Amino acid sequence: MENLQKWLTDEKARDQLVIRSGPDTEVLWNDPRQKNTEPVHKRPYWTESYVQWSPLGTYLVTLHKQGAAVWGGADTFTRLMRYQHNMVKLVDFSPGEKYLVTYHSQEPSNPRDASKVEIKVFDVRTGRMMRDFKGSADEFSIGGPGGVAGASWPVFRWGGGKDDKYFAKLSKNTISVYETETFGLIDKKSMKVDNVVDICWSPTDSILSLFVPEQGGGNQPAKVCFCYFLCK
Repeated sequence: MENLQKWLTDEKARDQLVIRSGPDTEVLWNDPRQKNTEPVHKRPYWTESYVQWSPLGTYLVTLHKQGAAVWGGADTFTRLMRYQHNMVKLVDFSPGEKYLVTYHSQEPSNPRDASKVEIKVFDVRTGRMMRDFKGSADEFSIGGPGGVAGASWPVFRWGGGKDDKYFAKLSKNTISVYETETFGLIDKKSMKVDNVVDICWSPTDSILSLFVPEQGGGNQPAKVCFCYFLCK
């Protein structure tokens, strides 16, 4: 297979950037010393929505009506894999680039109802769907910045270091932690934590921190707790 990290051997140690203008998407070398760019690859109608780099720069992902696709290579940007998810609106990678999360929401016929959300987790290399999640946007709206249809994005927080061993989902008074060996819920149950508003993984260890703000007008102080996870 083509070396997907070949760009790291650039003699000038340059970074690549991607630009979209009208129907065209173009990848260029950025040379801050010369204050100009050098074309790498250009393609019209490469995506139907937007493009996004993976965290380590290995892949470029494009969005289409049928789903998402990842591309890579030093200058050819060959399509490496497709991921079936009709009308996908958002994507996110795990930090180690092992998994791709795709997001789709559907507006309700009754404006008083919440939007319906479908989230899928794929193995990046094989294209296999590992797990999907369905529900109302309200179930995915706790913590983090707002996204499509009011749901938080990214939905999952990844942990376990570069191996992407765990991912966690925050909902109202609940934290659900899954492990990626089987993509099952750890201990087959979620953790109940009243008034939790945010969670964050350690960058290197399997430690999840959670934050609860002060309550009762300051009578109950804010608190931060730590949970350690270990795969059996």
